[in-house]
Amino acid sequence: MWSADNAVSRRRKTLTESSQEQSQSHPPATLASKEHMQMWFRELQDKFMTTVQDQFNTMREDMKQAVQELQVDVAKLEERTDMLERIVQNAEEEAQQHSETQEHLVRLTHNVELQCEDLENRSRRSNIRIENMVEAGEDKDLKMAVQVVFRDILAMEEAEYIKIDRVHRVGPRRKGEPGERPRDVLVAMSSYPQKQQILRKARGMDHIRMNGVEIQLFQDLALVTLQKRRAMGPVVKELVSRKIRYKWTFPFGLLFS
Repeated sequence: MWSADNAVSRRRKTLTESSQEQSQSHPPATLASKEHMQMWFRELQDKFMTTVQDQFNTMREDMKQAVQELQVDVAKLEERTDMLERIVQNAEEEAQQHSETQEHLVRLTHNVELQCEDLENRSRRSNIRIENMVEAGEDKDLKMAVQVVFRDILAMEEAEYIKIDRVHRVGPRRKGEPGERPRDVLVAMSSYPQKQQILRKARGMDHIRMNGVEIQLFQDLALVTLQKRRAMGPVVKELVSRKIRYKWTFPFGLLFS
């Protein structure tokens, strides 16, 4: 009986020890799952970090390449900008030179025009222009009629000689319509002093008439000078209205006092 009980006790002890050993060699299912999950999470984390690092490295390389390309483009743009600035600077310098040349040419042209005007006026210095002298047919006796007018102005005897080179009308022939203004008469005098004497005497006369028509005598001038004097017409009228003496100067000027 005792032996049987001892045998049963030993059997139970053996089973208990065996169970303990088995329990130590095979942990519970929950602990194994937790460790497996931790391992899987670490592997996933490592994969994620590796992927992120790879993508970051790729992005960094792409950005580095993009920055290098941008630097190249900026360098090219700076080079083109410098070239354009040089072109613009050269164009500005050329434009300045052209402007200075143009101003010089304008001044030179103006001086040449003044000299031409002066030369033309000098070539006309012995001429007298007569306005409002009635046209009579072909004006065959025009020179004789002018001599009569000049003798009257100078109060000369008929036998005294008026030195005239040539006399002619200026401008196209008129149609002869009523009220039409006659063409001017241009008289080229042989003597400049005599021409001056005639104009000086004429300016001191109130009226000069020929066949009952009032005529006027003027110094023959270049067209440019006449245009300038016409432009000064309002000033001259004001001087006359105020009874201020004035005098035209050459090549062009107006003196008054």
